[in-house]
Amino acid sequence: MLQRGGGTFHTAAGGTDIVGSAGSLRRYQVQVEKGITAFDTDGFAAKVDEILSDDRSWIASKKWRLQRVGPGESPNFYVKLATPDTVDRLCGQVGLITNGIFSCRAGSNVVINLRRWTNGADGFTDMEVYRSMVINHEVGHFLGHGHVFCPGKGRLAPVMQQQTKGLQGCKANPYPYPDGVHYVG
Repeated sequence: MLQRGGGTFHTAAGGTDIVGSAGSLRRYQVQVEKGITAFDTDGFAAKVDEILSDDRSWIASKKWRLQRVGPGESPNFYVKLATPDTVDRLCGQVGLITNGIFSCRAGSNVVINLRRWTNGADGFTDMEVYRSMVINHEVGHFLGHGHVFCPGKGRLAPVMQQQTKGLQGCKANPYPYPDGVHYVG
């Protein structure tokens, strides 16, 4: 796996329709660090779009509508797939220590660590669940949500729990609204 990339990014072409039925519109761009070859920019963008447009994602709150925009347009935030060294640098600029392992939200950047996007984290047996969780978790930070703890052994983990650091007895959960209606926080 690539540890260090060029520190610059390719932006996914095109965009999406607005998803979500109510709330403030937040526009995002998807970018992949130059040098990453295991995941292409358009494929990563398609996965991010799929996760954020899911009826169980942040749009279920009716507080947010989301839309991916392409190059030359003005986003509110960026979803970036980056090498561990670049994640450490970008996250470190806002005082976060990611140790080459973790992802973060740094200002308008939702920075996803290539190592975890490729390998997942302990407690996650399904990469789709892990990938959905990390996108929703970090976008949740951009939308103003902080960390929470496991509410009790055997219960669903809130998406804003630091599930990558351990499930603390909770069950892995990739979505803030796992039933499409009720927030798990």
